[in-house]
Amino acid sequence: MNRSLNVQTLGSAIVIAAFIAAEAATSLLSAYPRLPLAWYLNLEVFHVFEQARSEPSPLRFLFGPASLGGALIFLAIVCIARLARWRLVIAIAANLSFYFAFALSLAATDRSHDQQTASLFWIAIRLDSVSITSIIVLASFGAAATSHAAYFLEIFDRKAN
Repeated sequence: MNRSLNVQTLGSAIVIAAFIAAEAATSLLSAYPRLPLAWYLNLEVFHVFEQARSEPSPLRFLFGPASLGGALIFLAIVCIARLARWRLVIAIAANLSFYFAFALSLAATDRSHDQQTASLFWIAIRLDSVSITSIIVLASFGAAATSHAAYFLEIFDRKAN
């Protein structure tokens, strides 16, 4: 059971940590707009989150001034729930993390809205965005699948006894 809780907590923590890092990079860019590292992080590494912040994205309501604090609180709740072994809270966090990661990947690959560019070339999906999105989705899927497997194993174990 401890392994199951560890996998669920780790999957949720990876998603939350990526969100925190993206929000921190955005805050860094707004504080220091001439810093090349801040531009690199926002445009190359966390490009998926930038697309989710854009106007046609259904996730844009999650981003804002209070989102960094909210993510830190959610991460603290997940860690406290793991230390207290609250299985339901950890399972809910794992499933919410998977829903967020899946919605983030859909927002990153959605091409239904018109995009404007000053370039003559089409806007392509960047490899950095795909790798970050893949890591987030796979980690959160593992956590959500583990929570469901642990739930079903608990049910079958109770029926056997």
